[in-house]
Amino acid sequence: MISVIAMAVAIPVGAAIITNVFSKPTVVLPWVVFVVGAHFLPFARAFQLPVFRWLAVSLIAVAVIGAAVTLASESRTAAGWTGVAAGFALLVFSAIGNLRVAVAGEVRAPAEQVRHPPSTTC
Repeated sequence: MISVIAMAVAIPVGAAIITNVFSKPTVVLPWVVFVVGAHFLPFARAFQLPVFRWLAVSLIAVAVIGAAVTLASESRTAAGWTGVAAGFALLVFSAIGNLRVAVAGEVRAPAEQVRHPPSTTC
């Protein structure tokens, strides 16, 4: 929970500093990717799943490389590709998580057995 709150604070504060103090608005997207990546680090220990550490390191690496290329080229396109690469990393790690569940044979309750509260709408 703390990492989520820290992320929610760090993103807008960092974006404001990057834009208003350093006058580098093209680096805001790599900053967001960096913060999102960092917020996954505590999850590895909390959930005892090292995959979160690998996800965090991957996103942080994408952010650092994206920021370097964006600063070197002053290109909004480079910043955009940072977001695309981060999305791809998230997709890959999501697939890894689903694959782990499938291989482990984890059983989930069928949707019919899940009890839903009664509807209050008319």
